[in-house]
Amino acid sequence: MSFQHGLIQGQYYTTYEIQHTFKHNRFRGMRYSKTTKTLVLIVNHVKSIYEDKWDGDILYYTGMGKYGDQSLEFMQNKTLAKKY
Repeated sequence: MSFQHGLIQGQYYTTYEIQHTFKHNRFRGMRYSKTTKTLVLIVNHVKSIYEDKWDGDILYYTGMGKYGDQSLEFMQNKTLAKKY
């Protein structure tokens, strides 16, 4: 059975609500939970060092790492590349 989060699309949630629901670390933009086996991507359009953006239904997500080219083998980038 897959993880049922109970969140509603389009609804705004606090960082605490997201952390409590998915059981992940509250730091970083890519938050993996071993408990729920989920990867939560945090996108901040108000204050961000990344250039994440939506184009229709597609999210262009920068990934993890601040400098140089992104590596698909680095931390949660690897999780995202292999699972999704």
